[in-house]
Amino acid sequence: MRCGEKNSHGPSRCSNDPAIGLPTPCTILYTINNPTSASARRRDTLTTRAPCNRFVPHPCREPLMSQPDQTSRRTSTVMRRLLGSGLSFLLMAWRLRRRARPEVNGPVLDEAGLAPGMTVLDFGCGPGYYTIPAARRVGPSGTVIALDKLPLAAWTVRAAALRHGIRSVRTVTSDLATGLPGDSVDVVLFYDVLHHIPTPAPLLQEFHRVLKVTGLLSVSDHHMRTGDIIAAITDGDYFTHRATGQHTVSFTPQRR
Repeated sequence: MRCGEKNSHGPSRCSNDPAIGLPTPCTILYTINNPTSASARRRDTLTTRAPCNRFVPHPCREPLMSQPDQTSRRTSTVMRRLLGSGLSFLLMAWRLRRRARPEVNGPVLDEAGLAPGMTVLDFGCGPGYYTIPAARRVGPSGTVIALDKLPLAAWTVRAAALRHGIRSVRTVTSDLATGLPGDSVDVVLFYDVLHHIPTPAPLLQEFHRVLKVTGLLSVSDHHMRTGDIIAAITDGDYFTHRATGQHTVSFTPQRR
C-alpha cells in the first residue's frame, strides 16, 4: 500500500512520524476524511505536541507541495544559460551565414595574406565561416586554431572540418587564454569580436605573446569605425598600425 492510502482499519502504516511522534500529513488527511475515527478525536492534541520547526518528514512519504532544492535550482539556471547561449549562437550563425560564401570571405582573407604552411589563430571563430576557408589556404602543412568561448562553436567547426575533409583545424574553448606557445602564430584573425570587449588590453597582450615577430593581426569589425579600431588596437605597447585595406585593418606586433 502506498503512503497515505486508506484501508478498512484506519490510517496507513506511516500515520505517525516514529522519530518524534508527530503526525504526518498522511494522518491529518485521514482524520479530516474520517472525522469519527480515533485519529480525529486526537487531532488537536497531535498537531500541537511539538513546535513546527521540529517536524521531520517521514522518509516514505512524498511532500504535499514539493519545493525544488538548491541543486535543482542551480541545474535549472545552468540549463537556461546553456539553452540561451545555444539559441543565440544559432541565431548569429543564421544571420551571418552569407560569410560562408567564397565571394564574401575570400577578399577578407586575401588581405590577411594567408599562405601554405602558416599557423593561424581564428579568435572568436563562431561557426567557422573564416576558419574553413583559412584552413584551405594554409593547406595540410599549416594549422588553424579556431577559438571561441562557446562549446557549441567548437563542435560546429569540428563538424564542418570533418564534412569538408580538413584535418588541419584545432579547436579551443576559451574567452582569453589560447594555451599556445609564444612566437608560434603567423596570423591572428580577429573578426567582429572587438566591439564585444570593453577592455581589450589583456587580449592584445595574449595576441602579442603568441604572434611571431613577423606576424600579423588582421582585424575587421562591422560595428566599429576604422578609426576606432585603430585607436583600440594601438592603445598600448603591443601593436602598430600597418595598413588599412578595403575589408580589414592590419597590425604588426611591436618589438618585445
